[in-house]
Amino acid sequence: GAGAPLEQVAVETVRAVLEDNEQAPLMVTCLNQEEFESDYEESEEAEKATDYDDYLTESDYVEEVEEEEEDAVDLWIVRNSLDEGMSQLEILTYENKQNCTNRKLINICNEPIEAICVYKSNQIWCVDSSKCIFIYCCKTYKKLNQYLLDIKIESKIEWMYSLDSMDKLLMCSNNGTILILNIYSSTRADQSIDELEYILFNLSLPVHSSVIIPTRYDKNYDLWLGSNNGDLLSFSLKTMKLIGCY
Repeated sequence: GAGAPLEQVAVETVRAVLEDNEQAPLMVTCLNQEEFESDYEESEEAEKATDYDDYLTESDYVEEVEEEEEDAVDLWIVRNSLDEGMSQLEILTYENKQNCTNRKLINICNEPIEAICVYKSNQIWCVDSSKCIFIYCCKTYKKLNQYLLDIKIESKIEWMYSLDSMDKLLMCSNNGTILILNIYSSTRADQSIDELEYILFNLSLPVHSSVIIPTRYDKNYDLWLGSNNGDLLSFSLKTMKLIGCY
């Protein structure tokens, strides 16, 4: 047969992810890059036409009421299909909240994906259980690079945060291991990554939740962690030290 309609497949995909009780669903959203580019080109054309508009009189304009269009959004979903021996990224493109117009599947690796995030609006970063990082382009959906981190983290990476303004990315495991990546990007058109450097800090403390918060007086961040013993910890990414325990 022709198979299920794309929209039905998309709804079933999202439902399956949300109903997975074994772990929190891993998914991120970002603007569809092709849609964003076309909008940018249209705005440039409109800017060029400004000089011509200066010569028009009020009677030359025809009043039009147009319904505002929503931006197309890509939903990236991790599918740890270990029964099939392959973890995948499923990408669903929505032109509005209810209309899925495209679906892609990307085979990533043979290990479970532990965390995922969007970096600088145009890249998807994810890390698997072997601590290998995979980077994908939001426009072409192609892999830009992958790096196997030369570190030993026995616990699971639970959280991944993009610190775009600092060209950094932060990962935190469920035993309080904090990993900060310094990212040196290429100037080439493919926006690939030339080099990664990292700083490792281990709190050796079971952690069940985390949140990243910008600091008030400088362009930096504090990482707040909720520990299993009921403590709330504040860790400064500027000094790489614990600055509070509550």
